[in-house]
Amino acid sequence: MSERENEMRPSSRLLFITLIFITSALFVSGCKDNITSPAETLTVLDDAAESVASAVGEENGGTSDQIADIVDLASGFGIRTGFLGVPIVGVRADTGIYDPLTGWWTVTINRSRSSDDGRFSASFTRIYKYQFLNASGISQRWYITNGDTARTVKMQTLEGSGSHRTPRLSHTLVSVTSDMTLTNAHRDTITINGTTSRQAVDTLSSLNATRIAETVISIQLTDVRSIKARPLQRVRMGEGISGTISGRFQGEFTFIRGDLYNERSVDRTFTITLGGDDPSINMGSRRFGFIPGWGQIRP
Repeated sequence: MSERENEMRPSSRLLFITLIFITSALFVSGCKDNITSPAETLTVLDDAAESVASAVGEENGGTSDQIADIVDLASGFGIRTGFLGVPIVGVRADTGIYDPLTGWWTVTINRSRSSDDGRFSASFTRIYKYQFLNASGISQRWYITNGDTARTVKMQTLEGSGSHRTPRLSHTLVSVTSDMTLTNAHRDTITINGTTSRQAVDTLSSLNATRIAETVISIQLTDVRSIKARPLQRVRMGEGISGTISGRFQGEFTFIRGDLYNERSVDRTFTITLGGDDPSINMGSRRFGFIPGWGQIRP
């Protein structure tokens, strides 16, 4: 080997090591751009659960509000106005239009609600169809018609719009449909099965960040049980409603942290355990305490 070749060897080795270092640094940097930090992963799941809680809430026009409406129908009160859990006069929200050929009622509901401290508010509209069926499955005009008490109540949400606000979430409803069937309407304990689909835009604020979520939430009611409503009070979760709700959450999340902007797609199934003093939303490996009144996750 020549003297010149021996002189070049150390510099060649140095160049080779430097190239490896640069290549490794670039690879690690690229990986970091594709890794989701644990904190952000938890935030995504927290936000998804918050959106689900909002979709199922009572006072904000979620699925629980629709459950209370169909229970009102099966309790002989029609569709009533007022807050859940608050004494009401039993006035129907609307007399509705009855079609004797199909046996279906159509009614439009307009509701506005707010908390005393102003931190929670909701305003929404729903168009319902509902029908009473006797023991033979034949439609009848009223819950009790000619002394015959309905055995089944069917209720559909044809369309809806509205918005609501909590300290952590601002919700704009794009569309909602549902199809519910209530059985054993003549008994003290009734059973509800059905589906609900909601599309909405949620703006979530916490941890010094704002996230915008375009969501589609599908909900399945399977043998949800409820007591009958009382003359001055509608039913609510934890006070007569029990069972399990399952569903699927799909969301396109946009996270804003200062000048940093990320987008994420989330697709998760969930279950909601109703009844008792500690209702919960279970999503992935996590369990979230659920406050059904205004549809929130427990802090």
